[in-house]
Amino acid sequence: MLPEHINALRKRKIEQKKVEKPILDEQEWEIIEQNIAYAMGETLPLEIRYFRDGFIITLVGFALYFDTPNKILRFEDKNGDRRNLFFGNILGAEISDEKIRPYVDSLDC
Repeated sequence: MLPEHINALRKRKIEQKKVEKPILDEQEWEIIEQNIAYAMGETLPLEIRYFRDGFIITLVGFALYFDTPNKILRFEDKNGDRRNLFFGNILGAEISDEKIRPYVDSLDC
């Protein structure tokens, strides 16, 4: 097979694994908001399920700040990488059992 054919097959395989974004009801949104607020207040790690480009990604880390006007959650994963998560793409948020600590400067948002 030609390299172009191999690449096309790989892309097709990835495309077939994509899913449509689930639609959450009001009760699910309330639970997500409550869990995020509680975790932020107590500096507890969160496990967040997030929809991006047809895939559901699970992130573990700390919610640092919620930008209300732009509906963006600033999140630091367990590796210390900071991400801006659009709130509308969050599918779930639960307190994590993982024993991780926030980075020292995490709370200096």
